[in-house]
Amino acid sequence: MARILLHLQHPLFPAFEEADYKSMRTCSFPELANARCVIFLRTFGQLVLLCIILVSLIPPLAAATPNNCAQVKPLTRSSGSDSSANTLLEHQFESSASWSFCWRIDSQRGLEISNVHYGAPGEPPRQLLASAAIGQLLLKYDSDIFSAPLVSQSGLGNTKLSLLQQDCVNGQLRTNASGHSICTRVRDLNNLTRSRRSESVRRHALSIHSWSQIGTHTIEQRWQFSEDGELSPGIRLSGTISRYTNDARYGVPINDSGKLASSATLLSNWRLAFAIAGDAENDVVDEFNFPLSKGQEATRPLEITRLTKEQFRKVERTDFRGWRISDATLATGPTQTNPVAYYLDPQSSGLSFFNPEHRWSEADLAITRAKTCERLASDNQQAAQHIHEQLNQQTYLRPEQQLNQQSSQACADNLVGFVNDETLESQGKVIWFNLVRHILPRKEDYPAIGAVDASFKLIPFDWSAQSPFTAELR
Repeated sequence: MARILLHLQHPLFPAFEEADYKSMRTCSFPELANARCVIFLRTFGQLVLLCIILVSLIPPLAAATPNNCAQVKPLTRSSGSDSSANTLLEHQFESSASWSFCWRIDSQRGLEISNVHYGAPGEPPRQLLASAAIGQLLLKYDSDIFSAPLVSQSGLGNTKLSLLQQDCVNGQLRTNASGHSICTRVRDLNNLTRSRRSESVRRHALSIHSWSQIGTHTIEQRWQFSEDGELSPGIRLSGTISRYTNDARYGVPINDSGKLASSATLLSNWRLAFAIAGDAENDVVDEFNFPLSKGQEATRPLEITRLTKEQFRKVERTDFRGWRISDATLATGPTQTNPVAYYLDPQSSGLSFFNPEHRWSEADLAITRAKTCERLASDNQQAAQHIHEQLNQQTYLRPEQQLNQQSSQACADNLVGFVNDETLESQGKVIWFNLVRHILPRKEDYPAIGAVDASFKLIPFDWSAQSPFTAELR
């Protein structure tokens, strides 16, 4: 460590006498920084100058790594000029729980989020998602053979964006540098917990919204970030009726003239690229089942199965099936054995979708390797060539039987081609999750469509060693 002798010469200061130098001693940098070096200064001006020198010698304190949205690559490589740059959004609740993420508007997917972090009260934030967005929306009228893939054919961005202040009731419009806007809301949800010994603990949530107009339909994308770490993606379809039929099998009367409004089915698919604790390749996916025993006990033992290869999965409602995505090394609890994780809860999955044109849609969930070109569940624009199936030339196969079919291109056209039995070991993982809703027009809504909602929950699982919200109950 170099040692210095402070010799201050300035017109404002008197020249040092020899005795002054004798009263000073040599000092090391650490001593100066910790104020352990006693230096005799003759004037106030010398003291001020010394403080400036000391501050310049002290290294800056290490700052927390920011959520740098400028370094986040877009989830898609859209060629449209309307695709916007990633924009940071941070929110902290009164409990000190916090969320931070980047958002952008893509010409196809519309609202995308990335680099998603959640921090429980009193704990440092951890990443849970690398990126997330809509993977596809299929709208199929019940009388039709084919479905309309809204994301790839019409797009949820571009001129389809529709957001006005009146849409953002009790919220705040946020506009990024590209001129794209989202609506943010913070509201009181419900009781987080309640005990006879204490007042109820309330749960609040931040939500972000965007609206897209496709024909007579309005599609709202929503991401809700709860104070307790729960993340809920959602889609809401509304608008006005535009499709009618003369066949009573596929429509319902909606006015006194006997006019029949067509019923339809909406499938929503989400693409979720996980990165628990910031390391996507270190994540593992486990399937939880609680099968009912066949004996008199009617017990439900837990069965956990590690998913190590790309595959399609179904929601087994009788087994209460769900999926846990966890970090392989980071754990919580007194013995540090509970892996930090998020749990995909499919409780809102109650309907199935069938369309030979989109065979992947019959499954409820698919798990694949993370590949940047695999971005849409169907009609994937990154593929070098579309590989639409010719229904009159091929026999229908279930998704589980399609695992070994591979595209000759760099990336396949849909999930059937993505899921080809590749190993997931030491690979980033993407969860593709489907939800189905039926649209049944009613006279009470005519000429509008009764809003149809589809949403599910991603729940923190052993994210904290114990609840950071209910210390008074323990």
